[in-house]
Amino acid sequence: MTDSKKDKLLSFDFDTPAFLETARDAFYSPHTQGAIQAIGGLCETIAGGAAILASDDFSAIIGCAAMIHGMDHFITGMKTAICGEEFNTVSSQLLQGAGLSSQSADLIDIGLSVPITMGVAGMVRAGEFIASEQCFLPVNGRCEKELFKFSHAAANHMSDANRMIPVQILDEIIQSPMVAVKDPRGTADAIMYYSQFSRNGNVYNAEVLYSEKQNVIMHFKYCSDSIGPLKKVK
Repeated sequence: MTDSKKDKLLSFDFDTPAFLETARDAFYSPHTQGAIQAIGGLCETIAGGAAILASDDFSAIIGCAAMIHGMDHFITGMKTAICGEEFNTVSSQLLQGAGLSSQSADLIDIGLSVPITMGVAGMVRAGEFIASEQCFLPVNGRCEKELFKFSHAAANHMSDANRMIPVQILDEIIQSPMVAVKDPRGTADAIMYYSQFSRNGNVYNAEVLYSEKQNVIMHFKYCSDSIGPLKKVK
């Protein structure tokens, strides 16, 4: 770039009416608005998918609806961004078919995106605590439809070979603990169970936080150090 071109670029006034008008036109162009709509639809779709994976059956239904609505906006936004002309979403077309004007249908359709996405996010947060994983294994001769549920953190530990405790052992600790006390952290309807178990010839202390009312294992941990009332394993 020559010095004259550099000077011309540096001297350009970004506050001029011409620049502001160009920027405004660019922002409100179908290409830009379509891209924004596609990004919003993608976020809504992801939130809906997360709700399906991390929540109960009812929340999964809402999450599925959010995914469909989000994909509708994502596809429509991409078509608008690529073609440079506005397209109505399927949701808007259905509302117009019900007798609403095009403007009213679009406003309602767009307005649904925010509460749906925020509501789905809340369901995902709830799903991190309530039963993100379930166990259906027979234990101690008991073959139950649903043995345990796990909180999100506990489920992650179960998927980690270095931190997991077999379900059979978790059940034994809960059924026959060495010590059982109310959760030291004050979680309602939860009991902390302490015991010991053997793994690969080594003895470990273990603690399991379990809510019988919800049938949820909220936390578990094992180590050779002292834990709760249990002394360090020698």
